[in-house]
Amino acid sequence: DASRFRTTICIAKKGEASPTLISWAETFKNHTGYYPMEWRFDNGTEFLHFQKWAKEKNLTVSPSSAYAHEQNGVAEFSGHYVMQIARTMHIDGGAPKELWTEACYTTTYVINRLARLGEKEAPILAWRKAMGLRGDETTTNLSFLRVWYSKAYVHQAKETRVQGMKMDPRAWIGFLVGYEGDNGHCFRIYNPKTKKVTVHRDVVFWEPKAPKTYDGAADFQIGE
Repeated sequence: DASRFRTTICIAKKGEASPTLISWAETFKNHTGYYPMEWRFDNGTEFLHFQKWAKEKNLTVSPSSAYAHEQNGVAEFSGHYVMQIARTMHIDGGAPKELWTEACYTTTYVINRLARLGEKEAPILAWRKAMGLRGDETTTNLSFLRVWYSKAYVHQAKETRVQGMKMDPRAWIGFLVGYEGDNGHCFRIYNPKTKKVTVHRDVVFWEPKAPKTYDGAADFQIGE
């Protein structure tokens, strides 16, 4: 609530909720030396194991009433906010459905680095300062941002090329789906041939611009 810093973890099944939360809490403790003292979520059965674990650690769990989403306040709004932006990016980019998680992670990455109206610090800076984590940055840099799911030409290192094939391409084509590192110095690239996401540094992007006037699907095809 204080910093508006968000952490997004996508899971395949509800049954993974408790183990995922416990794992995140343990990671948090490794970084700060203590667990988050208060947790707030709904009374879903997927959190029962976590509630038992939290009780053993003397942590406070504040479940909301059934169908009273507003009681979860910022957390409830945050989830909807991230999904709305991720859905828009995903549709506009024309990405495969299975990449919805990458859209969510990228949305969270960017939001955490944008200062809200009236705030001096971006959420990630406020969070690190409050938690005593590393980093003495006073501003965030977003100059590296590119259009999500834009075409990416990934340089093939000399060590990975067949030296005798002089006329082979020196890059392969993928699509941008995310960033790694504080300043986005590494890009997450989806390879449509292998259907895998890998991290790369040396990438050139082709970002087509939408026309000034939009008259219909024939004018501009989503995903081009």
